[in-house]
Amino acid sequence: PAGLLNVEGYFDPLLGLFDHMLQEQFVRPADRSMILTAPDGEGLLGLLQDAATRDFRRDFEKRLI
Repeated sequence: PAGLLNVEGYFDPLLGLFDHMLQEQFVRPADRSMILTAPDGEGLLGLLQDAATRDFRRDFEKRLI
């Protein structure tokens, strides 16, 4: 995942572009969901940590199969 610190909506136009790309099926929903945003650093770090934990768990479970 990638994180954008979207203070005061700075990245709203870029996020709108990503959403438009999704709507036009230029990117897959899984790709769009990799862009995480939050208006503050604490929130963004939490999202990134949750994503990292989820990805680690998924990769670990794949190795068990």
